[in-house]
Amino acid sequence: MVELSRHDSIELKRLSMAANLSSRRSFLDNVDEKGDNPAWEAIEYHAGTDEDPGQVPKERPRSYSRSSKEPL
Repeated sequence: MVELSRHDSIELKRLSMAANLSSRRSFLDNVDEKGDNPAWEAIEYHAGTDEDPGQVPKERPRSYSRSSKEPL
């Protein structure tokens, strides 16, 4: 059995996390010819479901502080 230093184990953990993130991202980014991905249904993500995509709000929604309902 190989003994790893603390630095080596941290680097292996970082490499593992990067590989995991990369594989998840590529899995969720893949789409078929229709632009769908079956994995999106599993996470309840629905892309492009706007009835009228040309309808854009005329102004930004107001921000509210957490402690009160008064606009900032």
